[in-house]
Amino acid sequence: MSSKIPQFSALPIDKSGPHHNAWGIYGKDDQLGTLDRLSDDIVKAASSEIQTGVRIGLDWPVDAQKDIPLFGRQAFHKEVYRKPPRVVNDDVWTFDTQSSTQWDGLRHFGYQREAKFYNGVTLDDIHGTNGHEKSNVNGIGAWSKQGIVGRGILLDYHEWRI
Repeated sequence: MSSKIPQFSALPIDKSGPHHNAWGIYGKDDQLGTLDRLSDDIVKAASSEIQTGVRIGLDWPVDAQKDIPLFGRQAFHKEVYRKPPRVVNDDVWTFDTQSSTQWDGLRHFGYQREAKFYNGVTLDDIHGTNGHEKSNVNGIGAWSKQGIVGRGILLDYHEWRI
C-alpha cells in the first residue's frame, strides 16, 4: 500500500482512466479504496483515544423509506411467519439496497462518460455480459472480510452553537 496520498494536481494516476482518477494507488486489483488505509496499526492507535466506549450506529434503518421510497425504488417489506408445529418464526425481507445506508460499495456509481467504476471495472465485469464472467468485484464483500473499524469524534453541535 502506498503511504502517500497524491496531490489532486497529480491525478489521474491511471492515465488510461477518467480524469482525476486515483486508480492504482492501492494496486490494480484493489477493491477497498481508501479503506486500505485502516491498517491494524491505525486502528490500534485510534483505540488509545477512546474515552467513553459509547458506540453510535450511523446507518439509516432499512425501513426508513417504507411508505414513500425515494426515486421510485422498491418499498421495504418484511414478512414474519410461523413455522408450526414448532415454536419458530422465519422472516423474509425485501428491500432495495439503495433505500437505506449504501450496501453496494464501489460498484454503485461509475464515471459516466467512460462507463467505468473504481479501478476500471465495467458493467460487463459486474453483470457477466459481452464475454465477461459475472462477478462481485467492487462489492461490499471485500469490505466485510475485515469490517470497517476506525474512530470518530462526536461533536456536541447543539452545545457548541449556544
